[in-house]
Amino acid sequence: MIVGVAVLPHPPLLVPELVTGAVTATAPVRDSCVAAAVELRDLATDWVVIASGAVESRDFRGAATFAGYGRPVEVRLAEPVHEEEIASEFEPRVRTKRGTQAVPGSRTEPDPSWPLPLLIAGWLRGRVGARRVRPLLVDERLSTAECLAEGAELATRLAGAEAVGLLVLGDGSARVSERSPLPADPRAAAFDEATAHALGAPSPEALAALDPNEASDLAVSGRAPWQVLAGAVSASSARWTAELRYSAAPFGVRYHVASWRPVP
Repeated sequence: MIVGVAVLPHPPLLVPELVTGAVTATAPVRDSCVAAAVELRDLATDWVVIASGAVESRDFRGAATFAGYGRPVEVRLAEPVHEEEIASEFEPRVRTKRGTQAVPGSRTEPDPSWPLPLLIAGWLRGRVGARRVRPLLVDERLSTAECLAEGAELATRLAGAEAVGLLVLGDGSARVSERSPLPADPRAAAFDEATAHALGAPSPEALAALDPNEASDLAVSGRAPWQVLAGAVSASSARWTAELRYSAAPFGVRYHVASWRPVP
């Protein structure tokens, strides 16, 4: 069953080795993310990561590397002894507009082409000592209804006695200021504030109300994962409490960090 949630961004700057000249400047968001991951690990060492991804058939067992981001920092979603469990117990899947496809195969060399969210998930797992992370990538073009349905299905699949944590990865708007990678959009502030409120409330209903078209316009990568979370939480009978640990855009992209847990 789902016993906790960590909602985090997934910028490469979370990894100190990738920002050796800006470790101090990036520390606030990194420290918030690690703290949320530590809390999630204390609730469950078995995680499912939910993130946007356009991949349709991939293998996420074995080692991967941040070599494409400047340093060959290696990560894994599970230690080798647990890697087969990723396939046998919870088959890695990719949710796309064309349906759900299995992710077969394996490789021995560190893979430099993993989606960034899974690299970050592997880094967080190793950083805090979680046992494994099982991937669920969702197409960012999925409608709200499709995301909610995917979340409800996930909650059903995880409704056993085993404690599982959800690691929900996605960034807010990349159009917030002159520092942003894309031209600023005046709608970004309101969208990001609504997201922060929903994550801190917590309010799955408010997450479900986020507009997919506006999210796309504002270059928000987290909308689909957040709405999958809303579907998963809404499908449970638990009441939830939340802590918004961080919400800011120091480098031109809005990052939200939140922890959710069921009320005893």
